[in-house]
Amino acid sequence: MDLEKDFLKDLFHEIKPENTSDDFMKNLMLRVEQEALKQQRKKEAYNYVWIAAGIIGIIGIPALVLFLLQIEITFDLNLSNLFRGLRIEPSYILFSLIILLLLLGDSLLRRYFPRST
Repeated sequence: MDLEKDFLKDLFHEIKPENTSDDFMKNLMLRVEQEALKQQRKKEAYNYVWIAAGIIGIIGIPALVLFLLQIEITFDLNLSNLFRGLRIEPSYILFSLIILLLLLGDSLLRRYFPRST
């Protein structure tokens, strides 16, 4: 890929601005803008995919932990007995909170320290 970038760089250095027509420059700028727009849309699509993956992770990881540990949660319609049948170890709640905090930290790091390409 570096070879391709060097080739394009050398090619643009060979083009002399006084020899180019106005149509060439307009077409060139139009293609550059289209490529920039395409990359922006691709980046936005990746963001939506990562947000969806985060939401699935927030819901799926605790559900998977409950399933693998075979924890049954039963709820009664009576609100006073809502949490009587719920017996969960505090370490499971702590584990879920740690995962949630890691996901939040990851999203904050990605927002304020974006990866340079």
